[in-house]
Amino acid sequence: MKKILFLFIFSTFTVAISIAQMEKGRIMTGMASSLNRENFDSDFANLSFSGSKSVSPSGDETEGTKTTGFNLIPSAGYFIIDNLAAGLNLLVSYNKYDLGGSLEQKNTHLHLSAVPFVRYYYPVGKICPFAEVSAGIGTSMQKSVTTHGENKYTWAVTSFGGGAGVALPVGSRVTFDIMAGYSWICYKREVQEDVIVKDMRGSFGLKMGFMVYFEL
Repeated sequence: MKKILFLFIFSTFTVAISIAQMEKGRIMTGMASSLNRENFDSDFANLSFSGSKSVSPSGDETEGTKTTGFNLIPSAGYFIIDNLAAGLNLLVSYNKYDLGGSLEQKNTHLHLSAVPFVRYYYPVGKICPFAEVSAGIGTSMQKSVTTHGENKYTWAVTSFGGGAGVALPVGSRVTFDIMAGYSWICYKREVQEDVIVKDMRGSFGLKMGFMVYFEL
């Protein structure tokens, strides 16, 4: 009985400390990644390496597409009042596709965005639900290389999103955050004078990562 009481008090104290980190004047920093194919063309964390090949009826082998990629979302925020934080997400996504074939085509895609956000926490018992909205700008750079030459494209990027999630305490100053939400992104570039091409995408996805809370 004493052991059970001790564990209950310890777990309650740990959660209380974690929630206390969300008071006005505190700092939050963390690292996350997304499961969102529309925006990042990625699996979870987009840390992936894959390849394929095909075999003809005569037994000849042809190398298929090889892909490499990752996406990371470092973030930092400041609690302007209790439970309400404003901050900045930095989105970094990289993908490389080696298509093989007679053209030996290789495509690379690098996406960089700065996305301010506002997040509100609502502590409930041992968990801390939250809601978040964000909007930002960035750039997307694409390069395609074949045996016939090289093409480069640069896109201006705007985005916004929002969602809801839960922060799960894993220590006195650390939470594991899971958020589900919707994001919209627009790629835009000028292909020639007064001719602008836009590529707009919207999708639902997940974001997961760790957050650390401290006071300066």
